[in-house]
Amino acid sequence: MSVSGSAADSGSYIQVGDGASLDATTGGGNIVVNATSIATTNSVDFVGNSLDIALTGAGDSIGADSQLRVTVNDLALSTNNGSAFVYSTQGFHSGRRGGINLGTGGLDLASAGAVTQTNAISAGLLNVSTTSGAITLTNADNAITLANLSTSGSDAATLYDSSDLTINGANVGGALTLLTKAI
Repeated sequence: MSVSGSAADSGSYIQVGDGASLDATTGGGNIVVNATSIATTNSVDFVGNSLDIALTGAGDSIGADSQLRVTVNDLALSTNNGSAFVYSTQGFHSGRRGGINLGTGGLDLASAGAVTQTNAISAGLLNVSTTSGAITLTNADNAITLANLSTSGSDAATLYDSSDLTINGANVGGALTLLTKAI
């Protein structure tokens, strides 16, 4: 699957659910993408209530060519050891089926709002940054090898990990809380 467009092009996003009006901010449906690979160029948006992307190609990544821009309330991603590069134009929540499972791949997530979760994140590398809002990733089944966390202002960051976690970098305006399963 290949999706391309530009911010000036009215066809630069995929929207599901709002019927008659087609714009980059009001999608209301649930989007499911199952593919071997996905490539994005320029500023492509997925707009809807939720987005679930599953890639089956070995090592194929989501948004590797250009960050995948999303305006969704809920996100689930899975790859066969590929990475995901995602920018959320609003807050971000991982609560869809299976959460985020990238195997040994990395998740690079930039968000304009708070980042929260219900379902676990499994990734070799986790880079999360927010421009407004806290990072609260407290699922006890998170399995992350290396993490970088960044917030703005006085926003805090909390990360729970069930494995051997290394914090590579943290630039957090508020409190930084790291939690792990008892040894």
